[in-house]
Amino acid sequence: MNFIWIKELAQLFSDYEANHSSYLRFDSFMSTIAKFYSEYAKNIDEQIEKINAEKAQKIKEWKEKSPKVVRMIPPNGSKEVGPNLREFVITFDRSMKETFCTIVHPDTIGHPHPEVIGEYKWDNNNRVIRFPVRLKPNTVYPFSLNTYQEDGMKAFHSPNLYHTKYT
Repeated sequence: MNFIWIKELAQLFSDYEANHSSYLRFDSFMSTIAKFYSEYAKNIDEQIEKINAEKAQKIKEWKEKSPKVVRMIPPNGSKEVGPNLREFVITFDRSMKETFCTIVHPDTIGHPHPEVIGEYKWDNNNRVIRFPVRLKPNTVYPFSLNTYQEDGMKAFHSPNLYHTKYT
């Protein structure tokens, strides 16, 4: 949570710009900025709570509206996957855009990742994506279809796929 006060400060500068003739110089406006920070600091806990509540609501709405994975081969959390499995197959509840996608997650760096041995492909009106892979025995592969930085998995008329980790 960085610069939580920036919107309000930007508005303060907009007000200054609109009324700059009422200040002799910019430094005479600094007392207004100091007062802003002082008042903001008095209510910082409430401000943080408000921002966290807004963020939680946005995430809730994103999760509700974003595409859902309705089927995976192998199923998420599978423990009995043999090394002969040659592709991950993921089915969504709606058609997806053919955009860049990734099956890695920054939180899993240092963990093994499935070796992708070819290009992914879409079928069934872009509701199913297939990743050709080579797996190693006795290996857990944590992954995500989107990350905070990479959000290529998108549906046509809804938010991006919410980044969820799978194993």
